[in-house]
Amino acid sequence: MAIGEAIIVDDRAFTLTDLNQWTSSGIHREFHSSNIVATQAGASWTYEFIGTAVEVIGTIPSNLPSVTVSFFIDGVKIQDYASSGYFPQDTRHQTFFRSIDHLKLDPAVKHTLQVTQQNLPSAGRLLYFDYLLYTASDYTPIDKATTRAFIDEREATFTGSGSPGQIVPWEGYFRGTVTKLSRRDQILTLPFYGTQVEIYGCTTDSSPTHLSTASFSINRKVKQKILSSPIWEERLNTRLYAFQNLDPGEQHTLTIQWESGPPLCIDYFLITPVSNTSLPIVSDPCASAKSPSPVGEILAGGFGVLFLVFLGILLWREKFRNRRGKADYFNIDSQSRSALLKS
Repeated sequence: MAIGEAIIVDDRAFTLTDLNQWTSSGIHREFHSSNIVATQAGASWTYEFIGTAVEVIGTIPSNLPSVTVSFFIDGVKIQDYASSGYFPQDTRHQTFFRSIDHLKLDPAVKHTLQVTQQNLPSAGRLLYFDYLLYTASDYTPIDKATTRAFIDEREATFTGSGSPGQIVPWEGYFRGTVTKLSRRDQILTLPFYGTQVEIYGCTTDSSPTHLSTASFSINRKVKQKILSSPIWEERLNTRLYAFQNLDPGEQHTLTIQWESGPPLCIDYFLITPVSNTSLPIVSDPCASAKSPSPVGEILAGGFGVLFLVFLGILLWREKFRNRRGKADYFNIDSQSRSALLKS
């Protein structure tokens, strides 16, 4: 995996210590429209990963009483999350825990995150766990069927001649914002490596007779137009389009352009990484040259030692010949110079 790439994991992939202590729920505003909530004190879930950091995200419900949730990594308690007070409405996409605030994880070791609901109030609601993000390392394995890299829409760039799209903040959007495109000269681009890209966003308020259209293209070779769903309210966390079966060895460029109708909202992208469990995905083609593999380091070191030995022999020979008055010490003959260049 590429260093620093965020991998998103849905709550359905968490390992529940006791199925009877948890219940599932969720609406379309949440990742894959699902979450889990504890039904008993002491309920726990775990997740194993290889990476350098992990973040747990979920929903704080309205009418939330005082609750405490503990977070452990590799069996050691790192933090207690304590919440009290009453919220006027459910607040989604809230971060409950970030390991980077407390420690740096070994990038080559499999870590176990454990989350435990410590208390169960007699009234009110509890925290809803929606998904987690962990930062990949070069040792993170790739599963083509399940591994998805998460990219926020703010990581994409504007390449059109017009002003950038409008960035709209709100707790209902992933990572707190969406970008709205409403002009043809507002073009959003995203370079990436992977075999699939999914574009998620929201459909704005529109009537059945007034639908927004947009163009999606990959490497300027494929262009598709879509229509937003004719609904009467904003629909969040909607998969707008996806490109599949992309060349795993090629860097791709996704281009999004609004064409007509209500603004087009872009929230985030999901990338299916290259299916290779031994080599990292190189976002920068120069990264491989800067960070050679151990085999490359060994070979390079071996050739360096041979070169120094060979050079020493040549210099000793020239010194020996100089003592006999047959050659100048610094004048390496043409045959030896050719050998050095070849080495």
